[in-house]
Amino acid sequence: MDATLEAVKRTGKGKNEARRLRASGKVPAVVYGAQKAGDKVAPVPVAVSPKEMMRILHSASGVNTLITLTVPGESTQRVLVKEFQLDPVTQHLLHADFYRVNLERKITVTVPLVGRSIPAIRLSSVVLPEPDGPMRATKSPSGTCRLRPSSTTMSCASRL
Repeated sequence: MDATLEAVKRTGKGKNEARRLRASGKVPAVVYGAQKAGDKVAPVPVAVSPKEMMRILHSASGVNTLITLTVPGESTQRVLVKEFQLDPVTQHLLHADFYRVNLERKITVTVPLVGRSIPAIRLSSVVLPEPDGPMRATKSPSGTCRLRPSSTTMSCASRL
């Protein structure tokens, strides 16, 4: 799933500013990570819509969704959700961290596999034993997935 998320740069930092931002209907977030090897890019504090963010997190690809982040005054960036925080009582989104993705380099993501009352999972003509937990996949964001036979690790190269 390709998703687009609009963000607004924010200037204030701290607990009080984050509370004011949430009261106005936005969620504080940070974009970090370099586009290319050797780049030193400072983290950019932004604010995003919690409704759009939760829609992306609840999609089929979840946190592994490749998001096109648009910030006014800056170039469009491709990001992944690195981490997010939810309120423990209300389950409302409190904060998100985005990681810039270089589409030419491989990345490692955790892919949850859910068995539905079947003893094995069939993945493109290879049968896997029922997994104990999430699998780790290494992929370039524009290639295909391949299973490493001796472990529960997939090597992927298709679109996220």
